[in-house]
Amino acid sequence: MDQKVILINLPPSTSYSYRSSGSIYPATGILVVGTILKSHGLTVQVIDGTVKSDYIKKTLNSIDKDTVMIGFSVMTSQVPLAFNLSKLIKAKYPEIPIVWGGIHPTLMPKETLEEDYVDMVVIGDGEITFPELLYGISKKSKLSSIKGIGFKQNKKIIINE
Repeated sequence: MDQKVILINLPPSTSYSYRSSGSIYPATGILVVGTILKSHGLTVQVIDGTVKSDYIKKTLNSIDKDTVMIGFSVMTSQVPLAFNLSKLIKAKYPEIPIVWGGIHPTLMPKETLEEDYVDMVVIGDGEITFPELLYGISKKSKLSSIKGIGFKQNKKIIINE
């Protein structure tokens, strides 16, 4: 099976209308994480909502049987957009883990995990943590050993420092 991860860069806010490939909001964080995941043999698809206005449709159409995780990079101004898309994904694909990284879940991991459609958060830089998290999920190992994440276990929120 070819494992696929979808990484999403959202528009900076709900009122954002400027779309350009030279965006002032580049997806550098998820591009770095995506590059590292590709070096581990995964298929990575990056969807950039700052460039593509149809990023919601594109995301939902990109999910297939090989999709093992969907990752979001989230600033606080993007929370409404991220919640909306996460909710749509969970309604159609409840088994696919949704992971939020970025400044918002880093500063507010517990509050972020209180939402039903966020399964895990990456706290701080995700370059090392995200591949470890993906490995832990694919091997069904204990997430409690992975530093820098938050997750839910038996409806309890656990934050690993």
